[in-house]
Amino acid sequence: MKKIPLFILAFFLTIFVVNAQAFKDLQGPAAKNYKPWKDNSKKTTAMVNVTPNEKQGPAFKNAKAWEMETEKVALVSRPVSDEREFGPKAKNRQPWKND
Repeated sequence: MKKIPLFILAFFLTIFVVNAQAFKDLQGPAAKNYKPWKDNSKKTTAMVNVTPNEKQGPAFKNAKAWEMETEKVALVSRPVSDEREFGPKAKNRQPWKND
């Protein structure tokens, strides 16, 4: 009768050890040479809560986060073009100037 719970405990312990040692992330040269701009993973939209800071001083310090009104705003990022610049041209690039 005592063997069954002991067997179940040993089984779960073995499962936990195997899962803990599983490789989930990139390691070694694959992680070093990883190029995120070449990754075709699913694109997501980041949502940011925007709250106007109308309160100041002790009123802001004592305000409760769950009582504040917030708006969700989507962050928009520019897509990276396939034609990237490299070398001195990329180093000296001035993105604020439209050429």
